[in-house]
Amino acid sequence: MYDLETANYLDLIVWADHLIFIYPVWWYGAPAVLKGFFDRVLAAGFAYEYKGLPPKGLLRGKSAWVMYTIDSPWWYVKFWRSSAEWEAIGPATLKVCGLHPVKRFMFAGVKDSKEVSGFYHYGSV
Repeated sequence: MYDLETANYLDLIVWADHLIFIYPVWWYGAPAVLKGFFDRVLAAGFAYEYKGLPPKGLLRGKSAWVMYTIDSPWWYVKFWRSSAEWEAIGPATLKVCGLHPVKRFMFAGVKDSKEVSGFYHYGSV
């Protein structure tokens, strides 16, 4: 039913208690390869199921960290810009799959810096 690579990821997720996603934000979202991973691996029947509404997360008992870099300074993200990159991954994907808590770590202002100076930690979902 699954290709070998996807089956391997499924086995690793079953084994793990905690998942960590680390990626750069490009154009207000995760890179296409990460979106493709979610589409293939966090699929209905493995990560969630529909038996009425809302969907039932099947990865309960597992937690996650979402760590990403962003070019904008943290204060710009917090006060003027939406957090579409977070909404799509945290509440809209991982929480639906039953992961809890899901913690967000944003590393802001990295475009021209030699080291990350804008670390900003949000709480859990």
